[in-house]
Amino acid sequence: MAMYCAINAYEGVIPVGVMYVKAKVAVTLVIPDRRYYRDPDNALASLKPAIDGCVDAGVILGDDDKHLRYKLPITYRINRQEAPKTILDFEELKDCPPHEWVIDEHDVGRCKNCPAVRDFGALQQGEAKHAAGMIHTAQQRGGKRGKPRKEE
Repeated sequence: MAMYCAINAYEGVIPVGVMYVKAKVAVTLVIPDRRYYRDPDNALASLKPAIDGCVDAGVILGDDDKHLRYKLPITYRINRQEAPKTILDFEELKDCPPHEWVIDEHDVGRCKNCPAVRDFGALQQGEAKHAAGMIHTAQQRGGKRGKPRKEE
């Protein structure tokens, strides 16, 4: 059912191939009045059939983290005439860089726009060793061959 709704959103034109390999989706829920506000966890869970339908219809390649990101927060719009309605607005994600890092308490960064992950704690430790002189650059070793430079 959701697949046919996704195709219907394209005004009956069935897309050939997959439209988006990587995308970010903004969600707007049209509700009749304020009593229908829900917490974002339940709203995202209720979107599962709609997202699966978009995958089946070829809008997006997959619904995993590698292919799809959610733009939060979910937007609620009050309109008694249009409700209930779910609007999914897909935006293509290009390959990074530049990355937009979100760093957690363990100094692990995850890019908001792609599946890239980087351990910033290890990078900081490497910079500390470099500053302390424990890591030598090629120039300090004497260039490409690794021979020490002659003292003058």
